[in-house]
Amino acid sequence: MSAVVIGLLLIATMIGFAANMQAHCKTLHQSKKLPNYTANVEKFAYLLLVVSFVLSFVFWTFGVALIMWTALLTLAAALVGGILSYRPQWLFALMPVCLLLSFGLIFSL
Repeated sequence: MSAVVIGLLLIATMIGFAANMQAHCKTLHQSKKLPNYTANVEKFAYLLLVVSFVLSFVFWTFGVALIMWTALLTLAAALVGGILSYRPQWLFALMPVCLLLSFGLIFSL
């Protein structure tokens, strides 16, 4: 269960980082220009990254936490990168849901 929580946080982190990239602007924001709030989304993505790192040490021992967090980070980046490479139109609606889900996960622990 702890791997699922940290994995979801890392997926939301990768979506937050992608939301601040010009290359994914058309897919995630439906425009050619980045909105003004993307800087805040990037700060929230960094916060999620730190929270997931700290939670990995809460859930597992030191060695296992480093390996599991790195593996989940790689998996989340590959998953989000693979989805963004196909440029799905439904991802525009999914991005706020992922960020709200991660916000809820942080405060429910």
